[in-house]
Amino acid sequence: MSIKVVFLHGFPLDSSMWREQEEFFKQRCDVFSLDLPGFGDSTKVAPDSIEGFAEDVKSFLDENKIKKVVLCGFSMGGYIALAFYEKYPQFVKALVLVDTRAKDDSDEGKKLRNVAIEEAEKNGTVFFVENMPSRLLSEEGMKNPIILERVRKIIAKQRKESIKNALIAMRDRKDRSFLLNGIEVPTLFICGERDVLTPPQEMKEMSLNVKNSRFEIIKNAAHLSNIENPAQFNALLNIFLESLGG
Repeated sequence: MSIKVVFLHGFPLDSSMWREQEEFFKQRCDVFSLDLPGFGDSTKVAPDSIEGFAEDVKSFLDENKIKKVVLCGFSMGGYIALAFYEKYPQFVKALVLVDTRAKDDSDEGKKLRNVAIEEAEKNGTVFFVENMPSRLLSEEGMKNPIILERVRKIIAKQRKESIKNALIAMRDRKDRSFLLNGIEVPTLFICGERDVLTPPQEMKEMSLNVKNSRFEIIKNAAHLSNIENPAQFNALLNIFLESLGG
């Protein structure tokens, strides 16, 4: 039986951020790259809670009669993956947590979310197209016109209401650090070496709390590690998936 991998994108992005992974892994396993509700081509309304996003993942699995998956979540997708695992561990064969964290937002982080919500209300996606790439990419990534334009185009596609609801969901999410030492499935932590949003040291500390886990650093990459260095990202993920067997 082929391994089934579900990719969960980050904010304010969509499933197209996983393009290189879809292409690489489609001959190796069953790949499902989801547009979370309200993002990309999804016609659904974005929920305003991480649990709401996790329930949509469960609905997808039910609709497709999928019983066991490797859940790979990037950033906000990682929050969703942990929320899903908390409620539905029996559906998870393994976890891949990419440039993300288990903790909730700090007080300062919540204030920044509120500023972003106000910007979304006033200016729609414009603020995020202009300001998010420099937070997601390394200096080299920002100087790469192909990567920079790709990220800007993905952000520009997203809808104002979806951005607002996702920001509320992230701002109000609960601390799931308590889950880490109870995770019973193989877990891979991946982080860009230049990630300032979810730094490598923080992700390494997360991994130390999860038995049967691995921690890997993607070189020459910041937060969007799978886009800035897809070759290393795919190689590491492939090794992990092969270790799981069928």
